[in-house]
Amino acid sequence: MLFADSTRNKDRFSTPKGLLTSEDLWDLPLESDTKASLDKLAVSLDEELIKTTGKSFVKKATKSSADLQRKFDVVKYVIEVKMAEAKAKADGEAIADRKKLLVKALATKQAEELAGKSAEALLKEIKELEAK
Repeated sequence: MLFADSTRNKDRFSTPKGLLTSEDLWDLPLESDTKASLDKLAVSLDEELIKTTGKSFVKKATKSSADLQRKFDVVKYVIEVKMAEAKAKADGEAIADRKKLLVKALATKQAEELAGKSAEALLKEIKELEAK
């Protein structure tokens, strides 16, 4: 619903890269010191929203403050999704690294177990494999 409203209203987001559409937000990095970022855009929208509406829980929102709030909510949503994706990727990489470590340790243990067998037991196993 949020993106439907944003696209219906043809929201544009002012950044150092120029005006961006809702879809363009997905291409921005979460943070950047040198270029446009979702964090900078969210901070800017939040500051603009506070200037427009002030800090009041009694005053009704104007059309412009409602538009700003929608834009702010869209940017926050994109940030939340991208942060969740980054966490999932990092978690997946950590699991893959742990699995590699366990497989390597298992191979070492199996080699140690094999090396602990007597020459006769190894020869017997080789002959059994050759017979198959």
